Amino acid sequence: MPNLTLAAAIAWALTGSAGQPPAASPLADPAQHDVAAQHDVAVVAPPTLTDLEFLAGAWEHDEDGTLVREVWDEPRGDAMVGHFVVVSGGSAVLYELFAVEQGEGAPVLRLRHFNRGLEPWASEADAPLTLTLIEAADGRAVFANPENDFPREMVYEVKENALTVSLIPAAESARSTLTLEFSRVPHLGRK
Repeated sequence: MPNLTLAAAIAWALTGSAGQPPAASPLADPAQHDVAAQHDVAVVAPPTLTDLEFLAGAWEHDEDGTLVREVWDEPRGDAMVGHFVVVSGGSAVLYELFAVEQGEGAPVLRLRHFNRGLEPWASEADAPLTLTLIEAADGRAVFANPENDFPREMVYEVKENALTVSLIPAAESARSTLTLEFSRVPHLGRK
């Protein structure tokens, strides 16, 4: 055997000097080293932006003179953007701007809140609130950040023309879960 580093020596021993696995090696047969197939385990791909297409559109909740509206654009390139606004007594009192960008492993949601006059919330002045998409399937998406007190998780669920958004605090938080219910409304000529 030639003079090799330990890693190269192991690779050389497994593959043989010709660079191919020896015929007797289990590495010669790909089925022999397919762990998922050997253990009947489904390999789940990490969530991507396309898994969030179900959120695209406009959603509203109107109660006692307060209108809450959330709008999501379709994914474009490596991002999906939107906004949230609360209108009370005929005046906008709260804005939220958000973007979901494809990260290295999974999409990342970044959002910032603003009071009237686009005055940023002090808690988000230095950096946006950030959560990573950890689950997305069948009209449900879960974003999480274990470092956040509130929300620790944000869960979006769409069933027919209804969107439920749950903001879930850390277990040790003094805050409780906030759940918002929206109905799909026409937006820019789309339903």
